Amino acid sequence: MIVSDCSLAMNTLLGESMKIADVQVIRFSVEAEDYGTKWGYGQRGPKRRVPRGLIKITTDDGQSGFD
Repeated sequence: MIVSDCSLAMNTLLGESMKIADVQVIRFSVEAEDYGTKWGYGQRGPKRRVPRGLIKITTDDGQSGFD
C-alpha cells in the first residue's frame, strides 16, 4: 500500500493503535489491447474496455493510502 505520510508507519512502530475509518472502492475502466488469459500470461487482441479498480483506506487520524 502506498501511504501519503511516514507517520502512519511510525505510529505502528511505536505501538500506538489506529482505526480504519473508511474504505472506498474506486472503479474505472481503461481501453487496452493486452489482456491476461486464464493461464496467467498476456495476449494481444482487439482494443476493448477493461475494468480496473483501486482501494482507498483512510484511518481515524486522517492518513490514507491506496492499494
